[in-house]
Amino acid sequence: MNWDMIDRNYDLESPVSLQQSLAWIANKLVHSFVFMAMCNEGGGLVSILFNSDHTRKNTSMKLELIN
Repeated sequence: MNWDMIDRNYDLESPVSLQQSLAWIANKLVHSFVFMAMCNEGGGLVSILFNSDHTRKNTSMKLELIN
């Protein structure tokens, strides 16, 4: 995948809220097809964009990190 064109493959402008168990999230991260760290201007990690090999053609998930 071309990381510089990730917005072509996924609709990043129309998020849908999703609540899942930690086990579900861990499974998607372990079997990730896309795994991309999203950082703020200062270089701090703010979220992770990911999906699994099973969901790669349909959607991506974003896990936001909260201080």
